[in-house]
Amino acid sequence: MKAQNHVLLRKTAFYMLILTCIIPVLYGVSYDRFRHFDVADPKGASDAPDYVKMSYGNYSVSWSHKYRIVVPLLARGLRSLVAKYISDKNVLDKLPFYGVNFIFMSLCALLLFEFLCHLKFERWLSAFGTVIFLTSRITVLATGTPLVESFYLLSVILIVLLAARNKIKYLAAIMPILILSKEGIYPVAMLPLLTKKGRSPLYICSLALSFVLVYFVRHYVNTLPNPAHFAPLSFFSSLLIGMNVILDNIKRLVTFEGIRDLQCSFSFFLLYAVFGYFVNRKYHLYNIPGFVLLLVPLSVFFAFINNALGRMLFYGFPALIPFMLVFIKYAYTETQGYLANHSRQVDKT
Repeated sequence: MKAQNHVLLRKTAFYMLILTCIIPVLYGVSYDRFRHFDVADPKGASDAPDYVKMSYGNYSVSWSHKYRIVVPLLARGLRSLVAKYISDKNVLDKLPFYGVNFIFMSLCALLLFEFLCHLKFERWLSAFGTVIFLTSRITVLATGTPLVESFYLLSVILIVLLAARNKIKYLAAIMPILILSKEGIYPVAMLPLLTKKGRSPLYICSLALSFVLVYFVRHYVNTLPNPAHFAPLSFFSSLLIGMNVILDNIKRLVTFEGIRDLQCSFSFFLLYAVFGYFVNRKYHLYNIPGFVLLLVPLSVFFAFINNALGRMLFYGFPALIPFMLVFIKYAYTETQGYLANHSRQVDKT
């Protein structure tokens, strides 16, 4: 028992150390975004004013935003704690979101590190992959702006990690909460069903309960006063609307604007992910679960129906980042081998 407690204590201390490294990096890359963001002039983050309204209890916002209630509710609670210390309205609007998003994104990065370690990546590679995630423009946007992506990203990595580690009981317990993050989590929640333990009656019952909860939450939100008269839409109706613009968005991909939008998530690291996929397919360096790979086509699909190529593609990060690391490890190993051979040849001459 003492030995087990000692191991648990060491592991806890290690992950606390990792978290103390994550926090300053995330703060360093996100604070300027938070400091200069103006709710009255959101520029590229046009969703933000709707979420700020929701945090004040005003749900007369776009139908595509009004059901994502978790982050606005938490921001509302945090605002009630700090309101008497802040006089600037703009700061009071956005600071609670920054606090909530910062916590969620820090935990998301920590769980990503754990997931990469679970895939047997060396710790230095896992740390590098976590830094790629932390310094992405989408991470900066999701942390420093009043948005709800932080909880969605945390939900994605939680589902992937717990399913990969066969911790289905824990996943079943928290799924009714995760399901409220964003509509895009619905298909992600189905992915554990592709694993043997994920097809357990417990998880299936949890999914059923989760979607019942979604129904009642959406029904409740629809009963709230809506002076703007935004007509409520089902998830499938909104999906059909998005399907109508897929062809236009595919055409946009070959334009300069489309390419710039696509690389805004991971920039040139996306090429590393493509190369890493083929390297891993050829040499089988790491065992990346098949259900995780489905996050890539799923995120590509969402990218095309939402006209936000880079932002939506980023949601496949639990699959994309491992392939980036595969290529980095392969290139490093090949380079070291070449240098070693070259050094031996020089020594012989």
